[in-house]
Amino acid sequence: MITTNTRTFLELLRADRGFFFGILFFSVVLYYINENYNLALEIPSGSLQVIGLFIAFFLVFMSQKSYERWWEARMIWGDIVNKSRSWAMQVNHMIDAEKLNLELEGKDAQSIKRDLIYGQIGFVNALRIHLRRQGDFSPVKDFFSEKEYLEMNGRANFPTQVLDLQASKVKHLLKKGVEEMIVQAELNKVLKDLYDCQGMSERIKNTVFPKPYTFFARLIVYVYVIILPIYMINSFLSDSVTDLDFFAVPLVVFISLVFFSLTKLAEQYENPFENTVHDIPLTAICNTIEVDLKELCGEEVKPHTPNVSKGVVF
Repeated sequence: MITTNTRTFLELLRADRGFFFGILFFSVVLYYINENYNLALEIPSGSLQVIGLFIAFFLVFMSQKSYERWWEARMIWGDIVNKSRSWAMQVNHMIDAEKLNLELEGKDAQSIKRDLIYGQIGFVNALRIHLRRQGDFSPVKDFFSEKEYLEMNGRANFPTQVLDLQASKVKHLLKKGVEEMIVQAELNKVLKDLYDCQGMSERIKNTVFPKPYTFFARLIVYVYVIILPIYMINSFLSDSVTDLDFFAVPLVVFISLVFFSLTKLAEQYENPFENTVHDIPLTAICNTIEVDLKELCGEEVKPHTPNVSKGVVF
């Protein structure tokens, strides 16, 4: 995700350099042909206006819907941050040695609470890997016992298994008194909310944005950037002020690059979990959760500084 507004025009240009050089070459060739061979093509200005209207419609629709998907994903992960902190707080202050069947695990109360909090850290990192389809869940191995990790790693949905493991631990470790049942209900409510957040994230990940909109938006932009230099270069050359003729080329390139970049940006916002420049910074969010929860466990953790490279954090 881009975190600052300090990215230079050259950095933006570098991202679309293929299109930039292509439209620049096309415009220069057209200018040369028109200037030296007088083979100017007549493009009615009305055609350009109609195409521009279509582009405006598609770009507005795509940009709005794409950003809605991106913002919904960001809201979901903001909720995951809050639920993770709530989980750690409730485990710390609602569970004590008197409520636990310590003989079942052979651990003290603090170790059991640490396991439950570490399980939440493992969940958010597993969900990050799951949404990005990276496949390798070994980065979360340290948050579980070897037996737990091996059992979950062979399943289709690793994050789902983590929450189920958490619920199972709560069920078996707490005693069966009335107070313990209230604590279990509260903890299960947090787990249920985390399941909801996972499901909403998977819905965004697995629901494809209507491809005809993307296809026709890109197609009409290509048509427009082909017609635009033909029309503008001919218009400049036919103007009586010949000293400004060559300004048609940079103007065409600039306008074409703006339309192309906006279309590409709308396409990238469609999928907020692809680990690209414009995605939700899942890695940074997971690191924030890990630091917060470890500190709630009483551990001394060095504050994590997001790895920002050229104004981008992942």
